[in-house]
Amino acid sequence: MSLKTTQNFRAFYVFLFAFVVSAFSFNTSFAQDCEDGTNAVDMVLTSPQWEDGAYGMVYTISLDGEVISTGSGTAGSWAADTTTLCLVDGCYEVAVSDAFCCNYGYGWSFMGASGEAGTGATVSVGENSCVTGCSDELADNYDADADITDNTLCEYSVTPGCMDMAACNYNSEAGQDDGSCAYPAEGFDCAGNCLSGTFVEYTAGSYAGGNSFTISD
Repeated sequence: MSLKTTQNFRAFYVFLFAFVVSAFSFNTSFAQDCEDGTNAVDMVLTSPQWEDGAYGMVYTISLDGEVISTGSGTAGSWAADTTTLCLVDGCYEVAVSDAFCCNYGYGWSFMGASGEAGTGATVSVGENSCVTGCSDELADNYDADADITDNTLCEYSVTPGCMDMAACNYNSEAGQDDGSCAYPAEGFDCAGNCLSGTFVEYTAGSYAGGNSFTISD
């Protein structure tokens, strides 16, 4: 093997060793960000349109009714700001307050959930995740402990529905009344038609104070 080839191999192994050491050091430091038994998760606030920071947004993260973390991220102007938190496994409630001016153009994200300012979500962190289940008490598999409602999971041995034949949504197959009966407004049928007379709709527009109308028989 030539001297040049040997030098090339040596340079390659030096580079490889430095890369492995660097990667190991990075992973070690990252793993030490949070203590054992906790999860590193990011709470992100965004202002991509205005780039003026939180502008009144305050996030609140709670577990079992106890506030775990609250804040507005870094002070100053930014389009996005990330706060890394160390959280134990659990089912968390995330709420973000309104921005000062408007909620449009301001948002947040947390563990895959996201929304505009003024919204929130129930979010799983770690292995002890939120329970998703049926919240309809009439269902056979009603789950009083469900954190997240998904009534597409509900199962019924008797069909629920409106059992009043006078209602607009009467269900002839219903075997138990679920309180969902809907009725027409006075003077109208279920299709929205007048029971007598002629339907007249008046729209005032932007300057309702300056408008007037007269209806004569």
